[in-house]
Amino acid sequence: MVGRVVILFDVLIFLIVSVLAGLMTFNQLGIKPTINGFFCRDGNLMYPYRSSSVPANIVAFLFVVIPFVLMTVIEAIRHYHFRPRETGWNCGWYSGTCYKTAGIFLFGMSVTVLLGEITKLAVGRLRPHFLDVCRPDYNKTNCITDNISVYLDVGDQHCQGNEASLLADARKSFPSIHAAMAFYAVLYLNIYLQVRLKWRKVMLLRPAIQALYIGSAIYIGCLGVADHRHYWSDVIGGALLGAVVAILSVCFVSTLLDNWIRQDKLCNTQRDTSIQRNTYYREITIENDNAKRVPLLVF
Repeated sequence: MVGRVVILFDVLIFLIVSVLAGLMTFNQLGIKPTINGFFCRDGNLMYPYRSSSVPANIVAFLFVVIPFVLMTVIEAIRHYHFRPRETGWNCGWYSGTCYKTAGIFLFGMSVTVLLGEITKLAVGRLRPHFLDVCRPDYNKTNCITDNISVYLDVGDQHCQGNEASLLADARKSFPSIHAAMAFYAVLYLNIYLQVRLKWRKVMLLRPAIQALYIGSAIYIGCLGVADHRHYWSDVIGGALLGAVVAILSVCFVSTLLDNWIRQDKLCNTQRDTSIQRNTYYREITIENDNAKRVPLLVF
């Protein structure tokens, strides 16, 4: 009974964090980003507006859905392979392992998105295409066209662009949420595969998946800069955010490393036991001495 209450409490926390992250992502809470000004004719803000080359739903599919499905499939294979042959499928055991691995992955992803959106609103950094979206009316300001040293501390009321959603999004450059999601998924998934995927017959499967996801995360980060939606510092900041949340999730929330440490201790114990047996039973007969036992270690 207590275990079920704890699980329900965890599910409630996960739902709260996920809903908050979703509402903030789609600007449904009415919270506006910090209004920062800009320098007249700032070249860093004069890039043309482009929609993202990789839509958000594709990023979510690549770095949320696929890793989640992959973890559940691997856990199912492990359960089928390691369960006692005389017993059937244990739904409770399988659900528990998925909850401690794939479930923690989803929770960490929600935390990553939530922290990223909070940081975006707090910082309010202007995107590289801000001036193209804002189209400020310089006649209403003291901005001199040929002087980039004049700082305009003005809000959206001086923008001729009338799309409120685009204007709000143009003030949320730092950090890159796509980079944060990608690098969180890459780090968590790579650690998971290193710990849980033990298929020695196909030795290159695990590193191939790991390398593929590392390359995908780097590609997503580079596209944010190429599409004039982020600066390099935005991508690096997002990557660091995702990496930190992934490390904290693996080390302090999930049980991945605990199981790995126990497996290593078990392997070392079995290896030491095998060495002791070899030491005890191996002997060399020395002709000039009475057949005495001489320990011989073979590694």
